[in-house]
Amino acid sequence: MSEMRADRRVARRGWVARAVFLLDRWLRKRQSIYEYTDDPECLFRAELAVAEYPAVLTDGTVINKGAPVVKLHIWNEQMPAMRLYGGASIAWAREVSRRIGPSLRQLDRHISELPQGDGIVAVYGEMGLGTAGRGDQLVRLIGRYGFEPVGDPGRSRFTLRRLGENILTLLLVLAANPTSARLSVLLYDRKPVYLSRKALSKYCRALPDAAAERENEG
Repeated sequence: MSEMRADRRVARRGWVARAVFLLDRWLRKRQSIYEYTDDPECLFRAELAVAEYPAVLTDGTVINKGAPVVKLHIWNEQMPAMRLYGGASIAWAREVSRRIGPSLRQLDRHISELPQGDGIVAVYGEMGLGTAGRGDQLVRLIGRYGFEPVGDPGRSRFTLRRLGENILTLLLVLAANPTSARLSVLLYDRKPVYLSRKALSKYCRALPDAAAERENEG
């Protein structure tokens, strides 16, 4: 159902946007990135992956190289449109924040239902939302949800692969949320961040009842 809903949204856009989303869908299929819920307010897609390097999180979780993890990807088509909130305003930020809790709760439930769910030790994402200085600010911001940065020696240099990722990110932003598009996206610094499985479950248990009610209504 979520794919059909996305198809209808994409069909209403221009041919350039449709081409970008078709490319994105092809890449997602190759990488086995999928929607773990039909909630139209969910902000993430998921990918079953393995840790590329070892790490130890602050809650004591040990992540060995090759350990099963879930990698999060921004669900671009479902990000709140900035034009509806007067740009990158406080109202827009609050709307994004409101949707993160239910999105993570649904992820926690999804992992629990996976056959291999008990072996998944953490949720992983790449903060690609700013230059180096801005990235540090955003990492501190998402710390309120339990995510923490983990050093990745493979990300120490700006590579052609990273440039390619940033170009695709800019194209998706232009197609889904053009008000927020900036050429500086091409210089984005990507910071790996992890959320341990037990920290995810703890955070979801602490969510206010109102968030659960909004999720059930959806």
